Amino acid sequence: MNYTQIEIKGKKYGLKFTNLSAEEFNKKSSKDGNDMSVKNIYAIYWAGLLTNAYRKNEELDLTFEDVCDYADTLIVTTEGQEEIKKVVDIFNDALSVKSDKKAEDTDEKKNTIAMPITENKEDLLLVS
Repeated sequence: MNYTQIEIKGKKYGLKFTNLSAEEFNKKSSKDGNDMSVKNIYAIYWAGLLTNAYRKNEELDLTFEDVCDYADTLIVTTEGQEEIKKVVDIFNDALSVKSDKKAEDTDEKKNTIAMPITENKEDLLLVS
């Protein structure tokens, strides 16, 4: 699962986590993306909201400040901290699958050599 919904200012918004989310997260996160700093919490929520809006071809009607204010209200309550944990888990799960796939692709690429495209299969020498 790479999607969840939250409510900000009385309106429901989707958080969608994909490769685009990783790019957006990196733009807003702290230098050490592995810590659970407030800055990274802001970045995760922002990335999920932007990705969801982009995938639906919609404009996001929230500012980064709105998202930070929302996250700040979550940090101070037990219920809010549970939501943050849920969102962070979804974010991590969505990206870890992609990271594992990327590692597999990298390993496969190490064992192959790019060959020119040809119409004649006899022209190809397969190397592993």
